[in-house]
Amino acid sequence: MYRTPVTRIENAEEPFAVDKDVHFCPGAAGGGEWNSPGYDPLTNFIFTGQVDWCVTVKLQTREEMAAVPLGQVWTGDKNLNPFNVFGKFSRADSFWAGWLHAVDADTGVWKWRLKSNYPIMGAVTPTAGGLVFFGDLGGNFYAIDTATGQKLWGQKIGGAIGGGVITYSVNGTQKVAVTTGYVAPAFPAEIRRAKIAILGLEGD
Repeated sequence: MYRTPVTRIENAEEPFAVDKDVHFCPGAAGGGEWNSPGYDPLTNFIFTGQVDWCVTVKLQTREEMAAVPLGQVWTGDKNLNPFNVFGKFSRADSFWAGWLHAVDADTGVWKWRLKSNYPIMGAVTPTAGGLVFFGDLGGNFYAIDTATGQKLWGQKIGGAIGGGVITYSVNGTQKVAVTTGYVAPAFPAEIRRAKIAILGLEGD
């Protein structure tokens, strides 16, 4: 068994308090989100997409909690701004990004890592052709060399990508399908119509 950090970890053991702000990483919406890692049996690599986003939290006092009227919404949060529903996030301090890590499945040793300007919440899908596909919350979709981490192709294809990535064949031609347009109050991504993008190469 091993333990390998695949996102920013800072101040994670600091206890919360009512009299001070506590800044820690990964934040409440940081680290691994929603989708599980991908595994490539050809390289024996595990690929993890991560959210690099810290948060600052300050506990409410007992009096503040008791002052909430009966029958009203209470989330344990003193701020009703939906973008701060898990605490006060900051994008001004460069803590708004994503990581794709490749580690050896047997040892946990890093083989390569790739940084994205946006969090990576969607699926990470390796293929037998030596490619790994993933997208980020900026709506960018990428094809990466599984062995080296070299970016081979990338393009903005729509809204935020936070769901599945699948590959399949139609009449002998490989296709890749990915959902775009993910919207959630906790993630201030661009609001776009949801769609499924299908990519592939025709002919020779």
